[in-house]
Amino acid sequence: GAVLSIICGVVLPDPETGRAESTGWIEGVAILISVTIVVWVTAINDFQKDKKFRAFYRTSNHKPVRIIREGLPWVVDVAEVVVGDVLEIAAGQTIGVDGLVLEGHGLKMDESACTGESDAIPKDAQDPFLISGTSAVEGYG
Repeated sequence: GAVLSIICGVVLPDPETGRAESTGWIEGVAILISVTIVVWVTAINDFQKDKKFRAFYRTSNHKPVRIIREGLPWVVDVAEVVVGDVLEIAAGQTIGVDGLVLEGHGLKMDESACTGESDAIPKDAQDPFLISGTSAVEGYG
């Protein structure tokens, strides 16, 4: 639109006066400059938001968890948990990964953030699935 306005302003005569004036291109250039400024400001703003989000994501995902790996107990960052690790879960702990309950002792999970159900869900061999982001409210496993 702005480029077309510049071309028309240079080539076509003014419809009111009928004369070809060399100032008709100014409107097109002004539009082009305005659009460029808006695009740059938006891009810089989006970049800064993305940078802050990535920094927040890096810091918020660094939570130590107790695991058993290759038969030995470890304390690792939740981001370092891999398939095959066995997590030790206690009441009050938020689960940072999806998983299965291998052994539980009165383990009940708050899955309201994922399912909307407000009651604590008992986890055992009948319902062994753990969902990332849920919290243990009772027991351990």
